[in-house]
Amino acid sequence: MAKKKTETNSAESAIDAEIKIFIPNETEVTTVHGDKIRVPKITWKKEIQLIKLIEDVLGSLNDLIDGDDAADPGLAHMIQRVLSVAPEKATRFVSVVLEKEDDWVEDNLDLPEIVSIIIPLLRERLDTVGAKISPYITQTASGVAAVQSLEAAVKKMN
Repeated sequence: MAKKKTETNSAESAIDAEIKIFIPNETEVTTVHGDKIRVPKITWKKEIQLIKLIEDVLGSLNDLIDGDDAADPGLAHMIQRVLSVAPEKATRFVSVVLEKEDDWVEDNLDLPEIVSIIIPLLRERLDTVGAKISPYITQTASGVAAVQSLEAAVKKMN
């Protein structure tokens, strides 16, 4: 009887974990003025905007590594270049998430609150995508390994 109950609890836990992937955590931030602002759920339209912002930031970093600045790869120079792009993109990112104007974000939030919106959101999305595609990657890796084993066996036969 105890074993069956444990199996049921285990199955329910697996289902809960699967469901939680799709349910974003409700959060709120506190403005520098002490007001609480709820962070709304992210729609696909917002996701697209956020992906484009992330793409811009990554493109800027890639340009820094591969572009004309590659001749001066010093850490101070790299930090300066990242800081020249990051605040504007972070502000825009948070303004999309909160459905507020950039000026509102700049006037009402501080760095800890900005980070408390961006980092958990990115982590949640990466965890979600990872959890969803992991079985396919594992299947693909297993399939590739099986094909390689088969190829090796065929080579041994020849």
